[in-house]
Amino acid sequence: MQGIMEVVIGGVYRTQVNWYQETLFEVISAILDIQYSLELKLRLIEAEKAFLARLIDRNRENH
Repeated sequence: MQGIMEVVIGGVYRTQVNWYQETLFEVISAILDIQYSLELKLRLIEAEKAFLARLIDRNRENH
């Protein structure tokens, strides 16, 4: 009987560990997706900033 209990408890423990590992994997994947998205947004902001700086310089040259 003790052997059966050990198998059952071990199976429940492994199931929980697998669930936690899968959940952590999903969380880490989501964080990496968010990081990638933020990096793209930052590049866009930097490009817009450079574009506006060029417009300001041209405006100053023309006035």
